[in-house]
Amino acid sequence: MRAPTTSRELTDMASDPNDPRNRRRWPRLAVSVKVSGRWRARTGAEQDLEALLLWVSAGGAQLRCSAPVPANATVRFTLRLGRFQRFEPTGRVRWWRRIGEVRDLGVEFAEPIPRIGEYVRKQLEAREVSKGRFER
Repeated sequence: MRAPTTSRELTDMASDPNDPRNRRRWPRLAVSVKVSGRWRARTGAEQDLEALLLWVSAGGAQLRCSAPVPANATVRFTLRLGRFQRFEPTGRVRWWRRIGEVRDLGVEFAEPIPRIGEYVRKQLEAREVSKGRFER
C-alpha cells in the first residue's frame, strides 16, 4: 500500500481510526457510554471520575471528562458494552487535550483486554455488513 500524498488522502486516513495506515495495534470502536471510576495522581491522591467513553479498543480508550486528570495518572473505571458485558479496566493516561471546559484523555490499559477486542471486532464487522446493504 502506498503512503498518502494528497491532503484529501491524509484527511481520509485521519478520519478513519481503523485505516491500516494509522498503524494502530487494535481496531477502535466509536461509542458514547457513560463510565465512572477513580483516578490517582502520582502523589497517590485518588479522586472520582465521571466521563464519557468516546472510543474503545482492546488496548485502551478515549474518555471525555471535566476532571483535570494529568498525563501518567492511573485511571480505573467501570464500563458496560453490549447488554451483558461489564469491564473494569485499569490504565494510564498517555495523553490529554483540553476542548473548551472538558478534557479528552487517551488511556492505555495496563493489559490488553481480549473480550473488549472481540466485542469491537464483532461490532465493526456488523457495521460493514450493514453498510454493504445500503450501498447496493
